[in-house]
Amino acid sequence: MNINREQKPVELDIVATGHKIKLLMEEREIAIKDLSKVMNVSFQAVYRWQKGEALPTISNMFILGQLLQVDVDEMLVAKEN
Repeated sequence: MNINREQKPVELDIVATGHKIKLLMEEREIAIKDLSKVMNVSFQAVYRWQKGEALPTISNMFILGQLLQVDVDEMLVAKEN
């Protein structure tokens, strides 16, 4: 596999990703408290994900994708350059 060294890596837009997670939760009518219980994370952690202050761990991202019935890449939003 050849890697184009001139191509810039894609950066993640944490705030937009958080908004996407929040939107997906709202569309599926999943409350923060319910998601936090199922995922065994704090209410504050889920709130921080939605606000774009933090991202779930990779493991939690996969679990979140399963619960929201989307692929992980559908939750992630790249920064526009």
